[in-house]
Amino acid sequence: MKGIRVVVVLEIILLTNGNQNCNAEEFYVKHLKYSADVYEFLAGKNKGNFVVSPLSAEILLSLIAEGARGDALSELTDYLGVSSDRYDVILRIVKSLNQSTCDYQIVSVNKVYISNNYEIEATFKNISLLIYNTTVETVDFRKAHEVSKVINQWVEDQTNHKIHNLIHSNELDAATIILVNVIYFSASWARPFRYKHTSPAKFYVSNGKR
Repeated sequence: MKGIRVVVVLEIILLTNGNQNCNAEEFYVKHLKYSADVYEFLAGKNKGNFVVSPLSAEILLSLIAEGARGDALSELTDYLGVSSDRYDVILRIVKSLNQSTCDYQIVSVNKVYISNNYEIEATFKNISLLIYNTTVETVDFRKAHEVSKVINQWVEDQTNHKIHNLIHSNELDAATIILVNVIYFSASWARPFRYKHTSPAKFYVSNGKR
């Protein structure tokens, strides 16, 4: 079986039903361009299947814009299409990415790890938590092994123990900030497999490995 390049898009945006405003429309237009750029870049780097959520990266970069100043802030806001009164848009999106019913559960949470050489303003922490559903923690990146264990444990906890060892200590060399987004989705099948038609069998991936 030949490998097939597949892009799975996990994007949920509540910008409908007449609730759009100029900020939402601007964010949506810039979001489409940003997503297209991400897909094009990754498609050129990956020959196989991959899953990506550009929206998750956008939310984290928008959060970083909260702590940016000068040229860095201008570049981020211009590229991402976010304005100074963007909180209503971000908050609506974040809420839409965290829902739970009897049929499904979707969770999207973020974490920012910053070097303890920097002092974090209380305002940034509050905005991170209340608007972006993101917690901020200072760590000592010189202790890379310990920090990687902390990050990996947080990821494992947020994904119901489905993702292990996301990051290795050698990836933290010279790091000053690490942005982590986790998406967890669990749901029942709309049309469940019938037990009597299901049996154990060998499973092969595209490269022929079992």
